[in-house]
Amino acid sequence: MAVSVFLYDSFPARRFGGNVAGVVFLDSPAPRGWPQHIAAELAAPTTGFVDMPTARMRDARVRFFTPQQEIGACGHVTVAIATALAEAGVWPMGEAAVSTAGGRYPISLSDCGTGRVRVEMRHRLRHLHQPGQVPDIDGVLGPVQLSRRLPVTIAGTGLRHLLIPIQDAAGLAILPMAAASIAELSRALHVDTIGVFAVTSEDGETVSVQMRDLCAGIGATEEPASGTTSAALAFGLAQAGLLTDARARLRVDMGIEMGRPSRLSVDLDFADGRPAVARLWGFADRVLTGEITAPA
Repeated sequence: MAVSVFLYDSFPARRFGGNVAGVVFLDSPAPRGWPQHIAAELAAPTTGFVDMPTARMRDARVRFFTPQQEIGACGHVTVAIATALAEAGVWPMGEAAVSTAGGRYPISLSDCGTGRVRVEMRHRLRHLHQPGQVPDIDGVLGPVQLSRRLPVTIAGTGLRHLLIPIQDAAGLAILPMAAASIAELSRALHVDTIGVFAVTSEDGETVSVQMRDLCAGIGATEEPASGTTSAALAFGLAQAGLLTDARARLRVDMGIEMGRPSRLSVDLDFADGRPAVARLWGFADRVLTGEITAPA
């Protein structure tokens, strides 16, 4: 069985920045267990397997696998998939959708005139609450101080994210990054990732944050860009009153400590004064095209 495979850098702030995304096109269903083996072989943080018959109908069924397990949704890989389908001529500019175990996500593609495809992925809030006392949070934060202004929140638009605000961005560089502690806290609160962030500016219509996404509960200890975490954070900041109808854009800088700087943007649409849709948008750059062969 031979299939087309691609690697993309999603949300790069420079060449070879962003988060590596694997993309595999499947013209027929993969044998049982095969996607997990291929995801481990590619060793990208997450790989998306695209059912091409549904993709040609502009509503692509996709499964996502880290090297360790299947997950329900993945923002940075969805942006890479949309870009790959556009570059292959399967999706023209305009509207499409990706259907996953975590939900269905409408997609908008536009040509920026620079040779890149702008991909917008629309998220709706599925859950948001404040967990109260967080067990063993010191194992994740170490000496870093929690924010006195914003609450710790669990939010999600497909995956579940623990969102931990800290006092300032300098603290991100001294997080312990202990995989065992990250995984233990993730299991205790039934979350997929832990986003530790600091607000860096509130300028006009935009709130800017710097964030590290700790993913040891589902795969790598850290990933340099996360679309689902950024969309969830936009809803969390709206609940806290930081994002409003008048100031509804969130800019997220990630991957700085990993040497893979990333830039993600989320525009939050409000309806009747309440956040309704988070429009995550950005770009993906292709870095590898090939074919992978495995026994039938």
